[in-house]
Order: sequence, then C-alpha cells, then structure tokens
Amino acid sequence: MATASRRRRRRTSRWVLLGLVLTVATLLVSVVASAGSDGPARRYSEQAYLDRMRPLVERSTEQGVALTRTRAQALRLGRDAVQRQLMRVTQDAQAVRDEVERTDSPESLSVVRSVLVTTMAVRARVAAAVREGFAQAYAPTAATAPVDLLARAGEQAVAADRTYEVFLESLPAVEGARSAIMPQSRWVADARLWDRTELTVFVGAVRASASPTPVHELVMLVVSTKPPAVGTEGPASVLPVVKAFQLEVVVANVGNAAERKVPVVATLTSATGPAETVQEAVDLEPGQRLSLTLNGLRPVPPGPGTLRVVVGPVPGEANVADNERVQPVVLRGS
Repeated sequence: MATASRRRRRRTSRWVLLGLVLTVATLLVSVVASAGSDGPARRYSEQAYLDRMRPLVERSTEQGVALTRTRAQALRLGRDAVQRQLMRVTQDAQAVRDEVERTDSPESLSVVRSVLVTTMAVRARVAAAVREGFAQAYAPTAATAPVDLLARAGEQAVAADRTYEVFLESLPAVEGARSAIMPQSRWVADARLWDRTELTVFVGAVRASASPTPVHELVMLVVSTKPPAVGTEGPASVLPVVKAFQLEVVVANVGNAAERKVPVVATLTSATGPAETVQEAVDLEPGQRLSLTLNGLRPVPPGPGTLRVVVGPVPGEANVADNERVQPVVLRGS
C-alpha cells in the first residue's frame, strides 16, 4: 500500500512539474511574442498619428502661401479684400492649431507632438498679428505701430519654421529619409520681406493705396560705397582715394501713383575742390522698392567732404525730408 501511494505521489509530482514547465513555457512564448510584436505595433501607431497630421501640416503650408500672396497683392486688392483674406487665413490657422492640440499621439511621439503643437500655435498667433498689423496700417495710427506688429510677426514666423524643422529632425527616419514621413513646411521664404526697413516702405505704400487722392512720396533707403569705408572719424566715414566710387542705392515709391524718369543724384563735395556728380533716371511703380548702381563718382581732393544722394523730388511731393541721405566723409590717400 505504501509503495503504491508513493508511486501515485511521484506521478502527481511529475504532472505538477510538467504543468509548471508548460505554464512557464507558455509565459515565455507570450513574452517573446509580445516583444516581437511591440516594434510593428508601435510603428503602426506612430504612422497612424503622422497620417492624421500630414493633411494638417499641408493646410498650414497653404496658409503661409496665402499670407505671402495677400501681402504681395495688397496694393491692388485694397483694404476690404485684404482683411477678408487675412481673416480666412487666421481662422484656418486657429482651426489647424486646435486639431493638432486635440489629437493624442502614442507615448513614443509625445515630445515630437509637443513640438508640432508649438509650431501651429505660433503660426496661429502670426496670422492674427499680421491681420492686426494690416488693420493698423489702414488706420490713422502712428506709422511705427503696424511696422512693429508686422516685424514681430515676421520674427515669430521664422521661429515657427525653425521649430517645424526640429519636429522633422525628431522623427524616426523611414528608409533613410524623414521626408518620407512628413512634408516640408515653411511660412517665410524670404526673411528680408520682414525687415523693418522693408516694412516701413510697405506700410507707407499700403496707407497711400487707401487714399482716394494721388499721393506722391519717395524714400531714399540705403546708400553704400564700393570700395567701402575703411574706418570712421567721429560721424565721418573714412573713404580711400580711388579712381572712382561705385554707389549701391535703394529707393522706394511709397505713394499710390507711378513715377516716371525720377532723378537719382549723388554728389561728393569737399572744401578744396569742385563737386563731383553722377545721376540716373528711374521709373517707380506704387509700392516699388528698387536697387540701382551709380557708377563713376570720382573722388574729390583728400580731406573732409560730404556725400549726398537724393531721389526726386517729384511734382506734388509734400514730404521731401526722407528723399536724401547725407554722410560726412574723409577722403584719405594711401
């Protein structure tokens, strides 16, 4: 009896042991299967999230294009059309921001998601700021107010573009190319359009375009010499004595009327000799900014002098204070 009992216990122990082995084996298989499927499952959830984001990013890119197009056509479109278009861009940018914020991502893309949310939030603010900047440009406020608004909006738009680049760089590469996952997206193709000098001209032209009467207004923006100054003495630029100077000049028409055959005249004077002059005539459309080169300005005798460059004036121009740039100079031979 004792022997039979022991045999039964041994058989039971073997079945229990076998059961434990099978249980452990099953758990191991489950863990291995889970580990093997985690990669594909994770990649699937990541791709599903990015598939939802792609059309939103494309919409955002289109908003940037619309913003740039509206600015380029502002003088022709007029106040009401510009404000309608900017309102549409602003509302759509806010809708894209809200959708990106509402959409959850897998845990593996939580940081990436936050970068994308930041990009769209900043772009929504940029659109609203540009709309407000135009509203102030058309209003009788100080001219610096809309320039300040638009300049800040431009800086933020550039920052948002860089943030989106960080978003792209943070994505896992697919076949060695992140562009295979998400498209490029930029709002600012040319940062110079948001430069304060450019915006000052632009805002002036926008205001003039809203006037029902002709506005004649020219501006001298930039004057630089080639060869450039080699130093300064107080307020004077020290120029080398060369055979002839080349002047790079930027002028603008911030009025609402086309100007034809506008004189641009550069004069270099000194206390000890005759003045030297070069000039050219240019045509300027409303709102146009024009770069030109004046060649052949001969140097005056070494010593102190004055470089004066003037655009216009044209008939009917009331404000001529910003038509010229005057720079004290010192010509110094080698």
